[in-house]
Amino acid sequence: MKELLELIGLMIGANAEKLTTNSSSEDFPKWDSLRTVLLGVALEQTYEVTLPPQEVYSLTSVARIRDVLKGHGLIIDDRDEEGSL
Repeated sequence: MKELLELIGLMIGANAEKLTTNSSSEDFPKWDSLRTVLLGVALEQTYEVTLPPQEVYSLTSVARIRDVLKGHGLIIDDRDEEGSL
């Protein structure tokens, strides 16, 4: 899970340590539509999945990103401390 948070942080211009399951694009001013698309591309490359455009556009929260990846059969370990992944 740490790898996922680091990737999200890198792509949205935020410190991964500040990301929680409740984090969304509303919490990070740099997380705009362009960064959402770039994040989708990075997820596709990192996790070797193909995301349809509607899923890419929906990647506006950490919880949603985790759910999308789980929907593609990826196991996301979210057993860390409460509120974080």
